[in-house]
Amino acid sequence: MLGTNWKILALSFVLVVFACGSMLCAEDDAAVEMGGLRGSWRVVSVRIDGKMIPSEDWEMEEVWGFADGKVTGLPAGWRDTESVLKIFADKTPKQFQRFAQPYDELLWFGKGIYSVSGDKLTWCEVFPDGPVPRSFDANKQDGRTLIILQRVKK
Repeated sequence: MLGTNWKILALSFVLVVFACGSMLCAEDDAAVEMGGLRGSWRVVSVRIDGKMIPSEDWEMEEVWGFADGKVTGLPAGWRDTESVLKIFADKTPKQFQRFAQPYDELLWFGKGIYSVSGDKLTWCEVFPDGPVPRSFDANKQDGRTLIILQRVKK
């Protein structure tokens, strides 16, 4: 009886360690991915609902910054242009959620997909009403914004 209980306890411990390790790896992957975004990126083009938007009409900063779970440069809508950023690097394509901080609480603001290829960042976002995009496009009346950015080299 004692031998069986010991085996069950040992197996339970192994399963708990494995499950916790898997969750830590997923968080580590997201941290590494944020590291891949870390730095400054210059907006190259903006397409909203199928239309190319001239740079003088962009309602965002020309340079975005990614660091420490935050992105700056996007319109947050209230206080400033800094948003809390949650990365889902385990999804294909990789996904994100942005949260603005209008007062003293976080408010869900946007979600989407992104891809980094060398020094090019492709960012496709929809605001809270729409589903997470599955492809990198912004067609007429789909509510998506497609932004291409180039890494700023030091």
